Amino acid sequence: MTPPRSIRRPGHRLPAKSCKALPQPRHVTVGTLWCRDSAIPWIRLRGHWLKQAGFTPQSLVAVVVLPGRLELTLVASAQKV
Repeated sequence: MTPPRSIRRPGHRLPAKSCKALPQPRHVTVGTLWCRDSAIPWIRLRGHWLKQAGFTPQSLVAVVVLPGRLELTLVASAQKV
């Protein structure tokens, strides 16, 4: 298999969308990252809803892994410079 191609060009901005009220279920697809001949699953999260939930860029996040479930907890919010 070939490595996944980038879905976004450098410098390309996605169109702004209106923010929806929390909480809402979010659905993402688990992708595949190829390293040598090994398939590694990965998940990419992005969106204004992360900021609404307190996850700002450069924030520290704890990830707890449970069977069939991932829990993300904000540990430390990024300081504004």
